[in-house]
Amino acid sequence: MPELIDAPDLGGLPDLKIQAGQIPNDLEPWDQRDPDNLQIFIKVPGVLSMLVENGKSITYAPEKGVPEDEIRLFLLGSGLGALLMQRGFLVVHGNAVVPKGRYDALLCVGESGAGKSTTAIAMLQRGHQILADDVAPIDAHGFVHPGMARAKLWQKTADKLGIDTTRLARIRAQDDKFNLPLGAAHATTPTRLSAIFCLSPDPNHKGKPKVEEVTGVAKFVTLRNNLYRPEQLRIMRLEAGLLGRLTALADQTPVYRVSRSLDGFEIDALLDALLDTNEATRHG
Repeated sequence: MPELIDAPDLGGLPDLKIQAGQIPNDLEPWDQRDPDNLQIFIKVPGVLSMLVENGKSITYAPEKGVPEDEIRLFLLGSGLGALLMQRGFLVVHGNAVVPKGRYDALLCVGESGAGKSTTAIAMLQRGHQILADDVAPIDAHGFVHPGMARAKLWQKTADKLGIDTTRLARIRAQDDKFNLPLGAAHATTPTRLSAIFCLSPDPNHKGKPKVEEVTGVAKFVTLRNNLYRPEQLRIMRLEAGLLGRLTALADQTPVYRVSRSLDGFEIDALLDALLDTNEATRHG
């Protein structure tokens, strides 16, 4: 799995085992099956079936003829996301960046198309490090753990940021989406979360991006709406416990709504607004 980074030899059993194996033929998508074990069956039609168990293993059965890179996409997405939930992580759909000179991370969330990946990769071009792309696991102490050593790059984002994709591998053959290796720009240490920014393209907004702090119940709602695969939490009966953790995260971490225009993505102004606001949290 080239998306994963090498780990030191721990001299014992693996921390996680991902292996091909037999999956029951009669499973239904998102079928819990055994309430006495922490497990979930996941079926991606036409691609593969997965059994994720007790935060320790993922067993998968691919359909015939499916390319390995597409199999890995779902193993390391929905499969690994479910396993992180089983381990007690709060898994958020967003991009985490560690700014230069700081020892904490900012997290960008928002709906598809809000500009999360564009923002993270533009941060990369400024010399900041990407901690997690698309899936951000947060532990009970408010630390974001590192994700894959790559960022997902749409062709339209590459065009906007002047990135040549001719030598990059596609994530799926049918998509204009590529794996951008991070190399030394990948932050590999769990990092405390300093601020969360919800990117909100607004057809009525004009001019430079506007940053407004979200308070009260709206903070919790913003975070809840940006959980990764929340249906998995419900199926595994983990929703109540992790939503309690979400409340604690909302209490201890500032959340901001960032409104920007739909006409013309002023990426430099957006980055300046995020970094300035994040820097201000140090003195807040």
